[in-house]
Amino acid sequence: MARLLHVTAEQLVAVRAAMRAPMPDGPSWKAARPEAPGEAVAPWFSLTPSSPSFDGRIGGRIGDRIGDADVELTATMATFGGVTGPRSATAGLPDGAEPPAVVLGGNPVAPGSAAGPTAMRSRQCAIRLRVAAEGLASDRQCLVLAAVCGLHPGSRVQVLLADHTLAELPVNGEDRLAVLLDVPADGMLRLELWLRLASHDAAARLGVRGIVGHLL
Repeated sequence: MARLLHVTAEQLVAVRAAMRAPMPDGPSWKAARPEAPGEAVAPWFSLTPSSPSFDGRIGGRIGDRIGDADVELTATMATFGGVTGPRSATAGLPDGAEPPAVVLGGNPVAPGSAAGPTAMRSRQCAIRLRVAAEGLASDRQCLVLAAVCGLHPGSRVQVLLADHTLAELPVNGEDRLAVLLDVPADGMLRLELWLRLASHDAAARLGVRGIVGHLL
């Protein structure tokens, strides 16, 4: 389990202008209601490569479920730098393990690379999460959990908030990357979070299973 990364409300407000909100895109933009019976904390939103968008404004108020009145929430996930191949989705996984839906590779950045402009990241191996929520209580927090798979020895993942680097973490086999975000005082949570593959080996691969958000 990777260590928890904490983003304060002040950090979020400082980079808010540099982060874009989710954009509705075609018929796939629809209401989603994650159901996770048996989990200690029910998810606020759940995104996968096959279901990459969430719009809590459709089909009833999300505030009815989380205790905040008139909360509006939208979230999207996107991946860049996908690869295919006979072993691209299975190398490094235990026998019989379910392969990830998406595998990123082909153009990792070097470990320790600066965050650089966000416009360049769609040409790299990256996952992008965009979240926009309003009407939250200022004492709430959002816990983001990204389920990924390190499919090559020495793979690392850079966690980027807009143009700032939060951390660079090793990822080996099945792993979870956790980011805890404090809600700003104005109750507006705007987030553009990137996970970018870093390695000195061009054969590095990163599997993507999905992202779950919890409102705490």
